[in-house]
Amino acid sequence: MSTTIFENATVHTRLGRSSTAGTRPPDAQAMLVVGQRIALIGSVDECRDAAPAAAARVDLQGAHIAAAFIDAHVHTVQLATRSLEVDLSAADGFEQLAQQAGAALRAGAGRTDTGWLLGAGWNAGTWSDRRPADLSALDHATGDLPVALHSADLHAYWLNTAALTRLGVDPRLAPDGVVAEAPAFAVQHEIERSIRGTIEARILGVLHDLARAGVAGIHDIDDRIARETFQRLAADRALPLRVHKLTIEAELDEAAAAGIRTGSGDEWLDFGGVKLFSDGALGSHTCFLTEPFADRPDSHGVEAIDAVELRRAIARCADLGFSTAIHAIGDGAVRNAAGALAASRGVAIGAAVPHRIEHAQHVRHDDLALVARSGAVAVMQPESCTSDIDMVERRLGSRDLVSYGWRTLLDHDVPVAFSSDAPVEGIRPLHGIHAATTRQRPDATPAGGWQPHERLTRSEAWRAYTSAAARTAGHGDRGRLATGMLADFIVLDRDPAVVDATALRDAEVLRTVVGGTTRWNAQEPHTPPVIAEPITR
Repeated sequence: MSTTIFENATVHTRLGRSSTAGTRPPDAQAMLVVGQRIALIGSVDECRDAAPAAAARVDLQGAHIAAAFIDAHVHTVQLATRSLEVDLSAADGFEQLAQQAGAALRAGAGRTDTGWLLGAGWNAGTWSDRRPADLSALDHATGDLPVALHSADLHAYWLNTAALTRLGVDPRLAPDGVVAEAPAFAVQHEIERSIRGTIEARILGVLHDLARAGVAGIHDIDDRIARETFQRLAADRALPLRVHKLTIEAELDEAAAAGIRTGSGDEWLDFGGVKLFSDGALGSHTCFLTEPFADRPDSHGVEAIDAVELRRAIARCADLGFSTAIHAIGDGAVRNAAGALAASRGVAIGAAVPHRIEHAQHVRHDDLALVARSGAVAVMQPESCTSDIDMVERRLGSRDLVSYGWRTLLDHDVPVAFSSDAPVEGIRPLHGIHAATTRQRPDATPAGGWQPHERLTRSEAWRAYTSAAARTAGHGDRGRLATGMLADFIVLDRDPAVVDATALRDAEVLRTVVGGTTRWNAQEPHTPPVIAEPITR
C-alpha cells in the first residue's frame, strides 16, 4: 500500500465545514496519505514521523490544499459530443444561426464521419432578434447535408429538411424545423448512436478535463453509452476520477436486469437513482409554470408528467431498488416533484441515497415547506443563475418567485448540492463558486449581484460542491479533509479562504489528487491528455 506525504502547503480543513469543532487548526502544513485515504493532517514533522522511511514526499512549495470538487450533474456523452459541434453561442436570432451554420459548412467545420453537421450553444432566450425559425432559410444555407443545431439548454434542436428526412421526422410535426423535449431527446440519442465510437473515444478526455478543473467526482446523467464506457474504464482501472452513475428512465428495466441498484458499485464507479423529467427548460419555453410565460401568455410550458404519475414512477423505481432524480425547473414542475416525493416518503429503496430534484430553478414561496418535506436534495447550477438573468426577466417578468434561490432553500432546511449541468454551463467549479457567492457575471454585472439576498458564503458554496454533493450520492467518506476520508483534494496557487471572489475564480488548479494519486499536474500539462474545453454560454 503506497504512502505519500504532501507537504509544505496550507491545508484548508475548515473550508466548506459548517462547524469548526474538531477540525485541525488552519496552520496544518502537511497531509499523510496511506493507500486511498488520509491518515494524518498536521505539521510536516508530525506527518514524517508517522510515515515509514520509504514514504514518497511531494513538496507543494507553499501552495494551498482544499477538498476537491464533486460535480453533481454532468452529461459526459454530451460533453464529448460538444467537442465535435460548431460553437453557435454568438448567434442573435435564427437568421444569424442559419448563416453561421452555412459558414461552418463551407469551412468544413462540425462535420462528422457519418455525414452530419453538428452545432450547439444557441439560446433564443437571450436574442434581440425574436423572429421565428424559418426552415427554408436553414435549408438555403446548408443544402442537402443533414444539420442538427443543439440549443444551449439541451432541450431543443433546429434541424434542416435533410436532417428531418434522415431521422424520419414528419415535417408536418416540425414545420419550422424546431423540435423540443421528447422529440429532441430522440434526435440526440439517434445522433449519439451514429457517432458512438467517436464519443466513446473522447469520454476519457472529458474526464481528464474535469480533473484539470479540480473535479474528483461526478454524477453522470447520460445513457448507456456513458454507463458502458465507465464500466470498461473501471474494469481496466483507468477511471481518473470517481463516477456516480444515474440511470435514465428508458433504461430502468435494462439496468435492473443487469443487477444495478441505487448504491451498488464501489469507490470508483457506483450507481444512483433514476432520472425522471417533470418539465423542460426556461430557454425553450418548456419549463412548467403555474402562470403563463410573460413573453408567451398562451403557454404554461410543458408538464411532462403530473404529480400522480410521478408518484407511480417513484414507486416503480423503488420496487426495483432505485431512488429518483426529478428534473424540475419551472415552479409548477417543482411543486409536482416535491408533492410526489413528499407523498412517497417512507418508501424503502434499500440504500441511503436521497431523492433529488434536479435544477429547482424557480420555486413558489408557498411551496418551500413542501420541498423541505419531500426530503429531496436540490441539485442546482450556480452559473445558470448568472447566465440566465436577462432571460428570467424576459420569460417570467416580475412575478414573485424564489429563482436560483440556494440561500432561501438552505434557510428552509432543503439540502443543496452544486453542479455544472455541463455542457449547459462550463466545467470549472471555481466559476460556479463565484456565481453562487456574488450573483454576478465575470464582468461584475449587475452591480451588487442579482437578487443579492440569495448569495452564499464561500464556505457554504464550497460545501455544496464537496461534502453536500457527496452526501447526495450517499457517500460519507469523501468531500472533506479529515483523517479516514478518501484522499481527494486539489492544490491551488492562492489561498481560497481569503482572496477576493474574482481572484478565486481565476485561481489555477496546480494539482488534482484522487485516491492519493495525482490525476492532474499543471507542471506536466500533457500527461494525461486533454481535449478542447467545452463551450459555455
